[in-house]
Amino acid sequence: MAILNTDAAIRDLTERLLQQQLPKAEWTHEAHLAAAICLHTEYADFDLKSDMKAVICAHNESVHTPNSETEGYHHTITLFYSNLVEDVCAHFSGKYSISKVLEAVMISTIGDKKYTLGFYSEELLFSVLARKQWVEPDLKSLDFIGEDVERSLSKFSNNRSEMI
Repeated sequence: MAILNTDAAIRDLTERLLQQQLPKAEWTHEAHLAAAICLHTEYADFDLKSDMKAVICAHNESVHTPNSETEGYHHTITLFYSNLVEDVCAHFSGKYSISKVLEAVMISTIGDKKYTLGFYSEELLFSVLARKQWVEPDLKSLDFIGEDVERSLSKFSNNRSEMI
């Protein structure tokens, strides 16, 4: 299992993901977020909302995980977290290294794997429709993501002096 507490470790994970050489066991929730942060901040031509699907599907195929109606790539969750990562990166706007940004996310409520369930009912989020295409949340507006990012990360920003 990869420990993602340095920029080098996150860059290595991201490169292995892009090269379809990342073991299935290393493709955790934290790894998804780490790769998204790295791709968004360090790959100028990479657009999370349009390019992440191909990366995840290719990875899943490389580790023999089918992209089906019940497993593999999930479009709504991917776009949800793409929006979240973009908001997080805008919040920090180059003030911190990618490992510090990931740390801030993972210790906050927005890094919780179940964070999406504050916006979506389980029935909707885990539906075939949500797996295959974007669906709007049924519990809370996505407008709250920006507020949650600000609230969750402001403590981290105010208490850290470690810069890039």
